[in-house]
Amino acid sequence: PDETVDWRSVVVNRPAQVVREVLTDVERVYLQIINTTDECVIGGQAGAVSDVITSLQCEAIDLPGASTVHCAVAQSAAEAYRQLHLLPTQAVDGVRFYSAAHASRYEVNRESAADAIVAQAVTTIDFAATIEQAYADGVRVFVEAGPQASCSRMIGKVLHTRPHLAQSACVKGE
Repeated sequence: PDETVDWRSVVVNRPAQVVREVLTDVERVYLQIINTTDECVIGGQAGAVSDVITSLQCEAIDLPGASTVHCAVAQSAAEAYRQLHLLPTQAVDGVRFYSAAHASRYEVNRESAADAIVAQAVTTIDFAATIEQAYADGVRVFVEAGPQASCSRMIGKVLHTRPHLAQSACVKGE
C-alpha cells in the first residue's frame, strides 16, 4: 500500500522455461505471454523487471502502455471483468475459437467466451502452444486482426518452414 506502482512490460529473447527459472525467486514480476519458443513477455514492478533482464542477460524491448493483465495481478478484478464480457454470443459455422490461456479450442457461447477472456487476463498466455494446437487441428491460414503484423511474425517463428499463411489485416503504413 505504501509503494507506487511502476509497471513495466518487456519482450525478452529467452525461452519460457529459462524465464520461469529466474522468476522463481523474484516477487512482482510475471511471465505474461509466451510468444514463441524463444521469446516471452514479462511484466511487473519496473525495478524488479530490470533485475530480471540483468539475470537473463537478454535483450529487452519495452512495451509502452502495456497493462497489468496476463498475470495474477488481474485476479482481484476477475469476476467484474467476467460480468463485463457476458455479451450476446453466437457460434459461427466453420470458425474455430481458441483460448490462448488454455492453448486449446472451445465451443463458443456467452459463458465460454467470457470465461476465455477472463482466463487470458489472469494467467499467462501461451501463444506458441495455441498456434501449435491450431496447426495440429489442421489450421493453415491465420488472419491477424491486430495492428502491425506482430502475431503474423510470431506465427512464422512458431511454424517456421511448415506450410502455412499468416497475414495481418492491418499492416503498418497501409
